[in-house]
Amino acid sequence: MKNKNTLKSNINSKIFNKSFFRFLVISNIALFSAYLFFVGSTTVQVVARKNVEESTRTLQSTRASLEESYNEASKAYTKDYARSLGFVEAVPMFYTSSSVTAVAYDAKPAF
Repeated sequence: MKNKNTLKSNINSKIFNKSFFRFLVISNIALFSAYLFFVGSTTVQVVARKNVEESTRTLQSTRASLEESYNEASKAYTKDYARSLGFVEAVPMFYTSSSVTAVAYDAKPAF
């Protein structure tokens, strides 16, 4: 009797150990895959951020040069230069509007 229980116990223990070993192997593979995914994702994000920072620097440099050329050009355009090109100064126009501030009452019908 003791041999049967011991044999049964050994078989159950081996099955449990085998299942537990499979669980450990599968969980290690899953965790290693997740680790590789996150490391790869982080690397891709760092490279993308470097590219964005480089394009931002390029755009800022371009903007600075455009601002400089605008400032130089705005100094060249004066009223005298515009008159020499045929432009005339605009005459301000004034508009008036009337507003009714009082209403008259007439006892006759309006229609």
